[in-house]
Amino acid sequence: MSLINTINYDESNIPAIYSKSRQLPSETMNLWMRAIQDRIVSPVDTILDLGCGEGRFSIPLAKTFHATVFSIDLSWKMLSIAYARDTGFAQVRYLRG
Repeated sequence: MSLINTINYDESNIPAIYSKSRQLPSETMNLWMRAIQDRIVSPVDTILDLGCGEGRFSIPLAKTFHATVFSIDLSWKMLSIAYARDTGFAQVRYLRG
């Protein structure tokens, strides 16, 4: 018996409502970016956003660190939401994996 339950987002309607339940005020996003910055000891040019979901951290990470962000998720639906919201931000690459 597995203790870990998995959800296949592509076979559910979760991606359609996911963003509404996970929105962060800009002050909270800025707090997250400052917390990450405080722990980086040298400049970075590449960031991996593994399990990016709908990519809520992808663009803020790219902007904060002036880095290329590889945003990877298993769900095509989640990635399509991220890509649609992105509006072509060149520093972020969305990949399924």
